[in-house]
Amino acid sequence: MRRSVFVFAVLLLVGAALYAVTSMWMALARLDRLGGAGEAMLHAEESRTLAQGLLATAVDVETAMRGFVLSGDPALLMPLDGARTRAPRQLDALRDRVRSDPEQLSRLNRLTREFAESLTLSELIVERHRGAPGATEAIDDLVERAMAATKSMRALVDEIDTTQTQRLDSARAEWTVQLRNARTVEIAMCALTLAVVGLAAWVLARLRRLGRGAHMTADRVDRAG
Repeated sequence: MRRSVFVFAVLLLVGAALYAVTSMWMALARLDRLGGAGEAMLHAEESRTLAQGLLATAVDVETAMRGFVLSGDPALLMPLDGARTRAPRQLDALRDRVRSDPEQLSRLNRLTREFAESLTLSELIVERHRGAPGATEAIDDLVERAMAATKSMRALVDEIDTTQTQRLDSARAEWTVQLRNARTVEIAMCALTLAVVGLAAWVLARLRRLGRGAHMTADRVDRAG
């Protein structure tokens, strides 16, 4: 009997070790899945923010150009000057986010061309208006083209935003599922831990009883001798 309890104790220890290794592996897998879903959420949100920021820069360019044409005030051209340095950084950052997505990358390439056209036309309009402030008819066509480029950019940004919003919602749903699964597994692991602890306590109590029984038997033998 004692031997069978000892064998059971050894098996219990082996099972506990396997349980510990399995728990660690499952915990790492859960963290990896949660991390992947969280990274996808962050990626989608950053892409949306960058696209909207680029559109805001394009609107600043158009607003500065139109304000200067209407008023002739050079101070209104400050957003245009800032856009020259800000836009390349925004485009590079957005390109890093969508590099692995051919569809979004295609939209970004079109967005880059539209922004370049808007900026070039706006600078040309400002230059011509400075040379001939009263000749607004000469730049009306250029203004319409610049505004059309900004309108195209707005449509492209809306497409990028819609796609990224859908991916953000999908990533949130995946994160929620993974979190719920992680909680379920944690509850199961806690229950299994309690079961292992209970079995270990039972084995220890059983071994203690067997030990006491062996001592009592030995005492009887000694007395009989």
